[in-house]
Amino acid sequence: MNNFLDLDLTNVEADTGAPQQMLAVGKHDVTVVDAIVKENAKNNGNHLWCKFADADGLYVTEMYNINNPNPKAVSIGKAKLKAMLEASTHPDPNKPNGVENIKGVKLKIEVKNGKPKDDGTVYPEIKAYLPKGDTPEELDDEIPF
Repeated sequence: MNNFLDLDLTNVEADTGAPQQMLAVGKHDVTVVDAIVKENAKNNGNHLWCKFADADGLYVTEMYNINNPNPKAVSIGKAKLKAMLEASTHPDPNKPNGVENIKGVKLKIEVKNGKPKDDGTVYPEIKAYLPKGDTPEELDDEIPF
C-alpha cells in the first residue's frame, strides 16, 4: 500500500478534531470559574489571571496587571479589572477583598478575535464587559403590526 491506491476508509469515522473549548465571537453570559495571582514572565511583577466560562464550559481568559514595573501596564490592568467587577455581581468593585471573592461572579462579556500571533494563530479576547441583564436583546423587526 505504498501509493495509497488500495487504501479503504469506508469503515473509518472522520476525526473532526478536538471539541470547541473557547468562546466564539459574540456576547456571552459567563461566570469567573477560576482566578489566580501569577508571576509575570520576567518575574518582576504579577497579574490576576481569570477564566470566564459559559454554561456549556466554553471559556476565555484574561490577565490584569496589578504589580508591574511599568506604571501604564498597572493602570490599564486595574482599570480593566474595575470595569469587570463593576459589570459583574461582585458586591464591592472598589475592594475585591481577595481572589476567592472574584471566583463565582457573573457578568456578560463581548468576545472578539484578538490580533494574530506570529504564527498566524488567532485567539478570542474579551473586548467589553456588559452589565448582566442590562444589554437589550436585538429587536425583531419582522413583527407584523
